[in-house]
Amino acid sequence: MIDVPETKYAGLTDDRIAYQVFGEGDTDLIYIPSTADCIHLRWQWPPYAKFLPRLGSPTRVMVFDLRGTGASDACSGDALPHWV
Repeated sequence: MIDVPETKYAGLTDDRIAYQVFGEGDTDLIYIPSTADCIHLRWQWPPYAKFLPRLGSPTRVMVFDLRGTGASDACSGDALPHWV
């Protein structure tokens, strides 16, 4: 049985972004998925469920659902803040 990390939410204007943190390493790794799947479903697909814990053995992994996908809120339509 795989120990699935708790899903937490970070605020971005009125939207919430779903994320999980797992792993035990001293180095932080931000894992950005290339698909718009759901953070919860990744742990249910056997190849992904095997890959994620291995990724977290030498690092602390932060993974999230992109804005408007998966367990993150649908886009509110608010403009994103400027990078400057």
